[in-house]
Amino acid sequence: MGRMSAPEEDPLAWRTLGDVVKARRGQLGLRQLDLANLMDVSLATVQKIEGGSARPKGPNRRALERALKWRDGSVDDVLRGGQPSALVAAEQPPVEDVTTVDAERAYEMLQAVRRVYGEEVYAEALARAVRARMSGEDRENDSKTA
Repeated sequence: MGRMSAPEEDPLAWRTLGDVVKARRGQLGLRQLDLANLMDVSLATVQKIEGGSARPKGPNRRALERALKWRDGSVDDVLRGGQPSALVAAEQPPVEDVTTVDAERAYEMLQAVRRVYGEEVYAEALARAVRARMSGEDRENDSKTA
């Protein structure tokens, strides 16, 4: 009788995770590119995760859980044959500050925020980004006149 492999070593476990990720992404109305932006990884990485060939570890694993609005440890739960645990509203992390990314990426991220979190959180994130940008311009203007 052969020994059972650990979930981390089982290709079927990773394919199952990919299927669960794809289904959750669909529930949230996200495109693969949206998920990649929320995770701060490449589109190819998301495609490999959904195909079961990428095995996210550490920060990427936590980023996947956050982007899919899962509790920490949900990826491990799926790999062990269980189900992920969705976050409740009070547990959801704050919207990422988009002032340090380029405009195109910021736009994509805001659209992903809109699809995942809804209009109210989107409007708040947009307002914060505009305020941050305006305060940055004020600082630039002050330094030019000094």
